[in-house]
Amino acid sequence: MNFKELKYLYLFDNNISDISVFEIVNFEKLEELYLGKNLISDIRVFGKVNFKNLKYLGLHYNRISNISILEELKLDNLESLYLCHNKIRKIDVLKKMDFKKLKKLNLNTNVIENIDVLEEINYKNLEILSLSNNAELNSNYCIDTFLYNLRNKIKYSNPKLKIINY
Repeated sequence: MNFKELKYLYLFDNNISDISVFEIVNFEKLEELYLGKNLISDIRVFGKVNFKNLKYLGLHYNRISNISILEELKLDNLESLYLCHNKIRKIDVLKKMDFKKLKKLNLNTNVIENIDVLEEINYKNLEILSLSNNAELNSNYCIDTFLYNLRNKIKYSNPKLKIINY
């Protein structure tokens, strides 16, 4: 399939569970991909997709638990990444990624166990980091202290950043 000129794809709330068709589609100019509120659990197929112009990736309200494939994607233009309301436990892959233009990273309402990796992310352009409602994190971690220290560490390099945890 050839969708070379497609810039916006909205597949929100369609009960989609299998996205393997993305493997054979050319999304060369795609800027916004909305796959929120579906039944997606496996996003490994994204490793075979050209997302070089993608600015918005919405994978919220799905069943995703593993995001390690993100490391293989060229997301140089990504500005917004919504991974909230999934089953994500580990976010280590984020430290391996170069988010040159990322402004919004939403990880709230998952089961994230540890956020130490957040100290290693490039926050140069990040404006919003949302971590709220991660039950595992809140019960196993002194999150308030960590976020306080993180804010202090980056406030001079990026005064625009707002960390949301409530």
